[in-house]
Amino acid sequence: MGKSRLHDMAFGKSITVDEQHLEAAAQAADATSAFERAEIEFIESLRSGSCDAFDTLINRYSADVYALLLRLTEDREEAGDLTQETFLSALKSIKTFRGEAELKTWLYRIAVNQSRNRYRWWKRRKKSST
Repeated sequence: MGKSRLHDMAFGKSITVDEQHLEAAAQAADATSAFERAEIEFIESLRSGSCDAFDTLINRYSADVYALLLRLTEDREEAGDLTQETFLSALKSIKTFRGEAELKTWLYRIAVNQSRNRYRWWKRRKKSST
């Protein structure tokens, strides 16, 4: 098993690294870039209007989005409605997704915004009825 000596520029120390660890790090980087490529291809298929891609989006993320909204609203029915609205909003605005965050993060942001908007709507409705 080979070892490599690396010099740490920040602290002026030498460290020894197994080539096995270097290989594992390289494989992890390859896996990450493969994931990123797959994500980009998936987003492109969503942008092109693929129904299969949208079904995959819902199947992949709806449980997580619902769980987030349930924590925010503490109401199952409301969380279900907001989950649907989140995915409808995502479908309408997928072409504007810039890819600066992961798709899941973007969906979570839409979900939180949907929840806030609904809360404001209920608050206004409650005020006007009193």
